[in-house]
Amino acid sequence: DIEPSWSVLDLNYRVKGWDVFGKLVYWNNRNYQISAIDGSTYIEKSGGSSLFREVSSLDYRNHMSGLQFLGGANWQINDRHSLGFKINRDQGLSGNGKLMMDSDIFFDGVQEDHLSTVNDAVIPTNTQWTGNLYYDGNIDDFNINFNADFLNGRYDSSTEMMESSWISPAELSSEQKSTTYMGAGKLVMSHPVWKGSLQFGFEEVYVYAGQTYTITFSGIPATDASLTENTVAGFAEYAATLPFGQLSAGLRFEHANYSYYDHLEDKSSLDNTYDNWFPSFSFATMAGPVGLSMSFTGKTRRPDFNMLSTEMSYNNRYCYQSGDPMLLSERHRTGSLNANWNWLTFSGNYERVDNSFVQWATPYNDEGVVLIKNANLEAPLRKLNFYLIAAPTVGVWNPRYTVGLDKQFLTLTLDDPTAEGGHRTASFNKPMFLVQLENAFRFRYSWMLEANYSYISRMNNSNAEIYRPIHNASLCLQKSFLKDDALTFRLSWEDIFNSSAVYARVDYGRYIIDQPNDRFNSCITLRVSYRFNSASSK
Repeated sequence: DIEPSWSVLDLNYRVKGWDVFGKLVYWNNRNYQISAIDGSTYIEKSGGSSLFREVSSLDYRNHMSGLQFLGGANWQINDRHSLGFKINRDQGLSGNGKLMMDSDIFFDGVQEDHLSTVNDAVIPTNTQWTGNLYYDGNIDDFNINFNADFLNGRYDSSTEMMESSWISPAELSSEQKSTTYMGAGKLVMSHPVWKGSLQFGFEEVYVYAGQTYTITFSGIPATDASLTENTVAGFAEYAATLPFGQLSAGLRFEHANYSYYDHLEDKSSLDNTYDNWFPSFSFATMAGPVGLSMSFTGKTRRPDFNMLSTEMSYNNRYCYQSGDPMLLSERHRTGSLNANWNWLTFSGNYERVDNSFVQWATPYNDEGVVLIKNANLEAPLRKLNFYLIAAPTVGVWNPRYTVGLDKQFLTLTLDDPTAEGGHRTASFNKPMFLVQLENAFRFRYSWMLEANYSYISRMNNSNAEIYRPIHNASLCLQKSFLKDDALTFRLSWEDIFNSSAVYARVDYGRYIIDQPNDRFNSCITLRVSYRFNSASSK
């Protein structure tokens, strides 16, 4: 269940070539989640293999609020030159979360423990600054575009946990502190060449992240680590309009230095260098009334910094969770084909992902503890999708209907002590069928009615299976008043039948977890907005 509320004040003032703007946002969110979790794994215990099973009910809720301040200015020097900046501050005002979990623990079908866990987390006033500086101009036939960005953020949290058990109760506390800095710059220049334009440039991104974590539990080590990443890239692309269509081709080279330093255990530190070439190609043309386009791109995706964390968090005495600083980057190669005619659009994509990110669970010891850790898939993940979109206009009715198929191709060899030879082959190839029916009715006097429905079938996503279809129906009524529809009231009823819950089963080989989730997403919201002297910003 999500109960969000926002209050937004957005201001803009223009005089001559100056454009000064500011924004103030207050937000206040409450989230709820109820889940049933059934996980089982085979562990080596007492000289043999035992089936460990944890059956749990989970009730989680949190409350977060904060302020966002944004300000900046644009200066239109003349028709050929402009520059500007903006600064944003996100300030957390309050934050807390409570997780309540009851778990029955079984070994070989015999219950050996019952846990009741209450986890209280407090998130104090965390702050993040971001900023951007840009210049866009023309010198003769050269266009020059420069952007510089920075980020400075701090995140602190503390947790108190009470855990009752048949074996022994536990009382734990933990603290986490993290700091992140990022600086980036990108210079892009373009110049007309022959029948098109040559674009080339450079960019550099530097990131530092530091983290400390302590917990009053002897089985989990403290963390004091930092990582830096410095990526330098050069790129070039040529695009031309030819008699038979529009053609572009480009090449990007990235050189990345990644360093991880463990301040408590130096042998865990590492220093890696990555060099990658990424080609791109696109072509667009007309075949009578049909527009056609095709493209190929290659890119990399670095893991988020929380995925690289060495922090091993304590969920309960039978489940720990951790990141992995040795995660490899994902490599994506994507080909696409698109066609459009009048109000019909077709798109198809094929993508191969190497080193795909996944959370993986393995036995941590012979006492039934499971460690959930970020990892890379050993096998490539291939994805194929097709979508057909119809968006005609019939009087006051503006429908947008989408049908689609999204299928992945993934086969893994998994450790499983119950299988012959201790391994089994698992295929995760169940496709997803999608239907989206969006209907907008625009009436006189600025009235609008929306009636939407979406359906997602059972499917595989990486090594997980969504084993129950997902439905979502919503209604919205909107009315605008005053000149240029400046005042707008929007009343929405989201997820009318509360049928968008996700029921998932994840197969890790030795460990299989079944988790139906209910987030109570059905809600009614009212949004009121007033806009006057509206203006777009550079």
